[in-house]
Amino acid sequence: MSRATELRDEASYDEALLQLIVALEIVFAKRQNIAESTTERAAAVISTGSRLSFTNVCDALGDLYEKRSRYVHQGHRSVSSDEAEAVLLLIRPVLWALMKLQTDPQRRTKESIEAWLVHLDFASKSLLAERDLDEKDRAFVLGSTVSAGSVRSAGSCTTPIQ
Repeated sequence: MSRATELRDEASYDEALLQLIVALEIVFAKRQNIAESTTERAAAVISTGSRLSFTNVCDALGDLYEKRSRYVHQGHRSVSSDEAEAVLLLIRPVLWALMKLQTDPQRRTKESIEAWLVHLDFASKSLLAERDLDEKDRAFVLGSTVSAGSVRSAGSCTTPIQ
């Protein structure tokens, strides 16, 4: 994250985007379907931790993956400074969830992180099915043990992801 911020400050927006996508993949990717699992898991956290709909977050992450792919595979630079800033703001709920998980020594284990990822899969499928998460599930997604309110869902990840 700090390297991405440095790259943004240096006006290397495509490199900043690449660093942020790689960071999300490190946290969320499964061995198969890396882009899909990263998108859905990150979208579950982001939409749960913000007022953004799951569908809109999936679409935004899909667009970012397309830009990342064009940059990595074709050298096409297309990320503006506003987009780089928006990505940093978009992933803020992910960073908060990870920090919360790290503050509890019992939840820093490999098993706890794997359980969280499985729960993110459940949450993303619930949100895809337009089902609200209850307070307990919402809190777990956000790396917490307490939460207020329910999550509003909004559709599905329809953007093709490369």
